[in-house]
Amino acid sequence: MGEEAVNDIEHPQVMAEFDFHIAEAIAEMILLMNRLGVPTTGSRQDDHGDGPRRAGAARRAWVCTWTWALPNLIALLEKPAELDDLESLSNRIAPERVPFKDFFDDDFDLNRKWHYTIRVHRTDGCAVPDRLDIRMPLGDVDEVVRRLRMVGATPSENR
Repeated sequence: MGEEAVNDIEHPQVMAEFDFHIAEAIAEMILLMNRLGVPTTGSRQDDHGDGPRRAGAARRAWVCTWTWALPNLIALLEKPAELDDLESLSNRIAPERVPFKDFFDDDFDLNRKWHYTIRVHRTDGCAVPDRLDIRMPLGDVDEVVRRLRMVGATPSENR
């Protein structure tokens, strides 16, 4: 009969400090992003978005923020010294090159790199790109949290 919706999976939820629920697996990442100047307007674990159903095997986390916040997020997460490592988080956030082994089979694109969708609305007849959907492999969440914690730590906590 009808196909089961991808986003109908239930996950343990936690109550966030602003009185809303977040999937437990991504809660710390969402709270850190908001504290560090990357406001989120929505999030979900296991969200494949507008891509082809079940495209790629990677489970994904979805975060909705604002287009103006993307440079802030990249600045918090990126480590330029690791860009030569094609499997690094920095390269998968914004790839310049794809690992050769994946050049013909799309595994890098489907399962390891981050995906972005810009949402556009109209204000007074003008198109305004404002919302940004980010879909990252769920396996990246721990490293994102680690990097955000390092940025958010006070100098005495970094010792």
